[in-house]
Amino acid sequence: MASWRKWPRSLTLSSDFNMAHILHIVTRPGDPLAQEIIARQKTNSANQVEVVDLTMAKPDYRELLEKIFAADSVETW
Repeated sequence: MASWRKWPRSLTLSSDFNMAHILHIVTRPGDPLAQEIIARQKTNSANQVEVVDLTMAKPDYRELLEKIFAADSVETW
């Protein structure tokens, strides 16, 4: 039977690896709930929060698609 290598228990990972990448897609301007949630998530140093505002004149949908697949969590407002 094959013997699998065990990882050392004291494995240390960098904080960047543990950082959650949260993407917020804003579809309504001035949404107070969205603004509050985004502000709260930004205060947590374990989060990398990014906001894409689709209420702009010409949003870049190709860039948005790349950001969606790169994020750990996607919230739409």
